[in-house]
Amino acid sequence: MRQNPDRLAWTILLAAFVAFCLIAVGMPVLVRSYMRSATQPLHSQVNAQRGTVRVERTGSDRADATSLDDPFPLQVYKGDEVRTGSFAEGLLSFKRNGEQDGETLTSVVVYDSSNVVLEDAYSPRFGFGSDPHRAILKIIDGRVRIEIRPSSDGRPVEVEVHTDNADVHLVEGSYALNVGNQQTSATVREGSATVRVGDQELALNDEQRAVVSPSGQLDGPLPAERDLIVNGDFAEGLDAGWVVISNSSTDSARVTGANDEAGQSVAQFQHEQAQPADIGLIPVS
Repeated sequence: MRQNPDRLAWTILLAAFVAFCLIAVGMPVLVRSYMRSATQPLHSQVNAQRGTVRVERTGSDRADATSLDDPFPLQVYKGDEVRTGSFAEGLLSFKRNGEQDGETLTSVVVYDSSNVVLEDAYSPRFGFGSDPHRAILKIIDGRVRIEIRPSSDGRPVEVEVHTDNADVHLVEGSYALNVGNQQTSATVREGSATVRVGDQELALNDEQRAVVSPSGQLDGPLPAERDLIVNGDFAEGLDAGWVVISNSSTDSARVTGANDEAGQSVAQFQHEQAQPADIGLIPVS
């Protein structure tokens, strides 16, 4: 027989009361937390804009393909890779409510010779909170243009882009990204972006660009426009950015650097013989 049954009874009552309070308070908190954090997939699909676009399925050797002759888009799932060949171009779209005819939130033009992996794409399942609609992509190589539209439900729409040497966070707007030779270039046409490389972080606004070098150096903000011709004004002579071509075996046909009457650097083409000759300049990209 127990020495103090009253103490045992009070202990049981107090323990039951504490358990009741924990359940009464904890269950609503847990339910609320779940409803705020629960997600549902965005409907992700790819259409061919030119040529044939392939989708390599995650965990499988099987690959599907779509072309301009195919009126039905291919659905893209988490982990799938969208690949375009030399003469192909695809349109990757993300739609609300997991439906093919749902509202398009984000469009990604995948240009030729590009590989893009869909890492995830989801929306909040319930109408609580202000969490965004989000798509997460990895660009292995190639060029993409991303258009992020506002959602009719008022939630923000965001895209995270990962490359081998950078992470780029995008909000509503228009963007261009180029990944190649271990270099990442991100251009903001309209909107704002954040480029992260390790502990470095750079904010970009309209008509600004950032470049991440193979060594991980983050340069920017740079102007969105860039000169496609190196040394286009010949200020560094003809040795930088140019290759001189000539089929003449003598110096009678030649291209040299010079200054014009206004003092501007120019390329001077000279031909001093009667016989024809081909001379010219080729820009080095």
